[in-house]
Amino acid sequence: MEDAWRTFEDGVKPKYPDLYEKIEKNLDPTIAATTALPLNKEVLSKSNDQLVQTLYELSQKLIPVDQIKAGATQMLGIAGDLKKEIEAGNEAKVKELGPKLEDVWSAFEDGVRPRSAELYEKLEKNLNPEVAGSQKSPLDKQALSQLNEGLTQTLNELLQTIK
Repeated sequence: MEDAWRTFEDGVKPKYPDLYEKIEKNLDPTIAATTALPLNKEVLSKSNDQLVQTLYELSQKLIPVDQIKAGATQMLGIAGDLKKEIEAGNEAKVKELGPKLEDVWSAFEDGVRPRSAELYEKLEKNLNPEVAGSQKSPLDKQALSQLNEGLTQTLNELLQTIK
């Protein structure tokens, strides 16, 4: 964890000094708890939860609501195009569009989870199988259509509720 933190902590410190201090405060006890013998699960769990919460706070700063809304809107466009291609049975185009959903999602997904873990899980539940299913041959049009509809509904819900 310390190695990962070192790769970006210098960028956090000047912009978000309070969060930087909070991360530092929570990181050291978490690392120490992982090396203690015997392992104290309660202490480790508590310090890790505090660290995760602070990292979520940071991700909300780094990935603003406008970026989430733009990403969700872009995904809705791709999902709409994908729906048409699924209905048409255009396997080549479906194979091309499916992975684009994941590419767009990866640019803002870390900003969604701290704001709404429920919506994050709903998006993942529909997105991952849809992307995988888009690569299957022959296409399972019914399954892909259902996943696409679920993804579209959840993206619309995200756009209406994210703040």
